[in-house]
Amino acid sequence: MPANIPSFISRKFKFWSFASMVMLVFIHGYNLNLRYLQSATTVSEPLTATTFIQYFLSNGLFRFFIPMLFIISGYLYALQDNKPYKESIIKRLRTLFLPYLIWSALLIYSNHHRMEKV
Repeated sequence: MPANIPSFISRKFKFWSFASMVMLVFIHGYNLNLRYLQSATTVSEPLTATTFIQYFLSNGLFRFFIPMLFIISGYLYALQDNKPYKESIIKRLRTLFLPYLIWSALLIYSNHHRMEKV
């Protein structure tokens, strides 16, 4: 945490960041056929207690944690003034965007190669 944040606020950020990460794992970890409900979709599985709880939590209550995690992360990233903006963006592109491109290219290549065998 940056030094100019009071310890009470720092503890709040740590708690909400941790809670957001846990909820994000829960949202992505449930195993129902219809992943994300929209206004025009209906539940296609039998509505048991566990199915209802998974849909209710993952598609309802826990959804606000995803933007909250991005907001907290972006705010804390913006507070770090130890590098100029251009350098920090270049570093982010190198450490996040470049591996994303490589990983995506490998997956596209492997899927294309697998489809040619069929």
